[in-house]
Amino acid sequence: MAKSSIEATAGETLPAVRVDESYPVLAMEQGRLAKVIKANLGNSRITEFQVDRLKVPTGGGNLWTVPGLEGETNEKEIDGITIFWKEPRAYWEQSFDSSGGGTPPDCSAADGTVGVGKPGGQCGVCPLAQFGTHHKGRGQACKQMRVLFMVRPQDFLPIAVSCPPTSLDNMQKFFLRLASRGIQFNHIITRLSLGQDKNKDGIKYSAIVPSMVRMLNDFEIEAIERYCEAIEPALSRVRVDPTATDFAG
Repeated sequence: MAKSSIEATAGETLPAVRVDESYPVLAMEQGRLAKVIKANLGNSRITEFQVDRLKVPTGGGNLWTVPGLEGETNEKEIDGITIFWKEPRAYWEQSFDSSGGGTPPDCSAADGTVGVGKPGGQCGVCPLAQFGTHHKGRGQACKQMRVLFMVRPQDFLPIAVSCPPTSLDNMQKFFLRLASRGIQFNHIITRLSLGQDKNKDGIKYSAIVPSMVRMLNDFEIEAIERYCEAIEPALSRVRVDPTATDFAG
């Protein structure tokens, strides 16, 4: 832990506030992120598919594959501050088994509410969003997902964690528990582990198990709120990656 202080008027210094030094984003000066991006990218913008993405492993795996400067690493847990989340939907007319994956969805809804494409329209009343319409029988033909944007230790830009349908119940319960305690999701450090389960056909799959590491202090909360306000407009435009989720179950 490193100490920071806020300068007051007339040279007066307010009491030092402790900030977790493993999260430099919490002590980042306003405008610094923009300067770093400008230095590395010039006039180019961060596009929708350039943020690093993590997906739940298939077949019941219990390790995350995490990209980094030195290459990929395998980690049992992912810690970070969730700064934004969204629940998109996506529908592929051709099954993954037939297409092999990697194709754009025929219909998608960035906000999980209104689909664009074929068939398009209101997701809440769409037949393809009903359980039992999946080609394997039980799930939804139009998949609902949750994407978490998390700032990890030592990072200034977030990663995108794609939560497949098999992890939605765990995530929803976790967010509800936070709400019941009056805690906002971006005011804590969250840990994402991987648990293993089986579907009704006995096929193993991995599911995200979220937990709270600790609350942020008041100074950290103020810093992360400023950061969220600055970066959220860009993150809200990130679209569904058709290869980023495991639809087992």
